[in-house]
Amino acid sequence: MKVSRWNLVIKKEDHLILFNKLTNAILHVEPPKVEKVLSILNSKAIPDSEDEDIKMLKRGGYIIEDDFDEIDYLRVRFNMYKFNNRFLRFTIALTPLCNFSCTYCYQNQVFPIMRRNMPPSFHEDMIDNLLKAIEKMMMYQKPQLLSITFYGGEPLLELDTMIKLSDAFKKMCETHGAEYRPFMVTNGYTLTPGVADRLINAGMKSAIVTLDGDAEYHDKYRKLKNGEVTFSRIFENIKNIWNKMHIQIRTNVCKDNVESVKRMIKLFADEDIHVSFDFQMIEVSSELPSKFDGTPLTLKEFARTEVELYREVLEHFPDYDFNPFRRIR
Repeated sequence: MKVSRWNLVIKKEDHLILFNKLTNAILHVEPPKVEKVLSILNSKAIPDSEDEDIKMLKRGGYIIEDDFDEIDYLRVRFNMYKFNNRFLRFTIALTPLCNFSCTYCYQNQVFPIMRRNMPPSFHEDMIDNLLKAIEKMMMYQKPQLLSITFYGGEPLLELDTMIKLSDAFKKMCETHGAEYRPFMVTNGYTLTPGVADRLINAGMKSAIVTLDGDAEYHDKYRKLKNGEVTFSRIFENIKNIWNKMHIQIRTNVCKDNVESVKRMIKLFADEDIHVSFDFQMIEVSSELPSKFDGTPLTLKEFARTEVELYREVLEHFPDYDFNPFRRIR
């Protein structure tokens, strides 16, 4: 047997953390086993024995058979995904327009280009052509799943179009025996219970809503175009719909809002609102200047902060369904 080329070995005091980038397996090695595990991973040739530690490392992909080519395996996996016809996935940008004026949003910078190349809304011919193209692919590929992401700008500005398309996709999937899985990326400002009910009737059961912390921080950067604050209305919408539509809170994180994000998590817990959380790193590009005056995190800083924030989630939601790594089976 031989050692995988994709192992990441992190020494932390007298412990080891092993991560395999091919299998996504993670292993915490405690002091009694550290020297033995390091010895195995530093060996030129590893015996295929019944030793429990060797079996454990083999199971996680940290050591592999001599004739196993990891590059070939990656190539096969890539091609399987590339040519897989079991799933059809599309992202539909319904409009370049938005009712917010977020200081860090790249779309504020590229909007003039988008406006030249994309109409402010879908017209009937565009809807018909889109539906015909996707139905043709459904007939040809016979997928098990059709996944649609409705995006913008702000997709709820085109609510009627989104419902019309979602209704059509839902019926299309019923006709072709496929599962329909739509969701939208929204700022949540107009996602009222009435709007949510219309979307649910059209097959929409999930939404990603952006909140960048509690009201104090969020309202500094995510305002309406007229300058009005937005947190309280978005939070009230989520409070009224979370038990009938799955809501994922997407939060853009920098050095300045970590404590604010923790307060936001506690606010959801205090109100007994059960959502999922997705923390993203704010990246500032010199090619797309913005009015964002916060302090971005480096990738390494964000990695530590992300763990810190998910620990906060687990502290307030002990039964939170969260497992960042694939389980070893």
